[in-house]
Amino acid sequence: MLESLEGGGRCARYSFICTAPAATVAVTSDGGVTVSGDPRIHEIAGDIEAADAIDAIRSFMGRFEAVPALLPPFSGGLVGYFSYDLVSSIYPAALPGAVEEPVARFMLALDCLALDHQSGRLAVIRNLLITDGDDAEEEYARAADAIADGAARIRVLPPVR
Repeated sequence: MLESLEGGGRCARYSFICTAPAATVAVTSDGGVTVSGDPRIHEIAGDIEAADAIDAIRSFMGRFEAVPALLPPFSGGLVGYFSYDLVSSIYPAALPGAVEEPVARFMLALDCLALDHQSGRLAVIRNLLITDGDDAEEEYARAADAIADGAARIRVLPPVR
């Protein structure tokens, strides 16, 4: 769950909940990358050669293209962390000794719920992963069905009091 605080308010404008990551990405201090999850992500990611963890994540992100849409400020993508031990790969003298690996771990979230606290609206978002040979219209229809199913499941939940 992510929160987005805007201005001097005490309540976040948006809350984001992402479910079922399509892939997880773990990066070692020497830039080694392990991708697990959807085989299509492996195909798109290919072999990533990077000098360090930051370059590895940049390289991974650069293999995907987002199509602009009228969506909340976050609608899916990479969510994760760089660990404290990443410092030792940038400044080796700063943290001498063993580094706990991986120094970065991210999930690729394609499905996201975005609650706008200001308007009271909930956006059910499914990002499409389209590769060569995919039928974009079929993928879109599948995504629309999945969004409708997700919205139906949300509607049966009792209201929060």
